[in-house]
Amino acid sequence: MSSTRHTFRNIPDELILEAKIHALQTGRTLSQLVQDALEYLMSEEAENPD
Repeated sequence: MSSTRHTFRNIPDELILEAKIHALQTGRTLSQLVQDALEYLMSEEAENPD
């Protein structure tokens, strides 16, 4: 796993705030939440390529 920093632009502030809250509520960092979400989405799309 790389320790390189990445910045995502054009994500609405409200969505970032909701993600931060969700991350805290689930005991994850924002980075862990984003990683989990990306892995989940890519897995779902690979299984259902509609």
